[in-house]
Amino acid sequence: MEEIQSVRGWIEDLPKRGRIIFCFNDLKDQFPNMTNEAIRLSVHRLKNKGRVSSVWRKYYVVVPDEYASRGFVPPIEYIDKLMSSLGHKYYVGLLSAAALLGSSHQQPQSFMIVVNSNDVKSKADNNISLRFIAKSQINKDLLLRKNASYGEVLVSNPIMTALDLILYENRIGGLKEPQRL
Repeated sequence: MEEIQSVRGWIEDLPKRGRIIFCFNDLKDQFPNMTNEAIRLSVHRLKNKGRVSSVWRKYYVVVPDEYASRGFVPPIEYIDKLMSSLGHKYYVGLLSAAALLGSSHQQPQSFMIVVNSNDVKSKADNNISLRFIAKSQINKDLLLRKNASYGEVLVSNPIMTALDLILYENRIGGLKEPQRL
C-alpha cells in the first residue's frame, strides 16, 4: 500500500478504511517528524472546510460525504470508538435508546449516553448535544448491539430503557401523565 504523505490525505482516507474517528495522538504517531503546530494547522484547515469536526478534547471525526450537507456526524456513528478510546464502559440510554428501539415519536434533542464514570461531562456544540449520565454499575446482559454505518453501538434493551427512564426521570424533563380526551 502506498504511504500517504500528508495529514489531509491520511484523514480523508480514514472512511475508506471503515474508520471515521481519530485523536491528535494518532496523527502524532503517524507523522512523528511534524510539529504539533503543523498538525493542528492541518486539522484546523479541514475543520474550516467542514471535512472534520471536533467531538471531544483532541478527538475528531471525519465528516463523510453522506453527512456533508448536515455538516456533522450523528453521535451513534462514533460514540462506541470514542468511549473505547477514553476507556469508559457505556451504553446509549434513556430517550436516545427509546428512539433507537422505535418507542419514541420524536428525535431527542440530546444524545444520551450512560457511562460508568463521573469524570465525563456533557458537551453541546456543532449541532450536537452529548449528555452523559453516570451510573456505577453497567450490566452488559441488559444491552443490545445495534449496527451503525461505521461499526456497532451498545444500546439498553427495552427493560433497561424503561427502568432508566423512571430512575433518571429528572434527566429527561420528568414523566407526565398522558392527557385524557
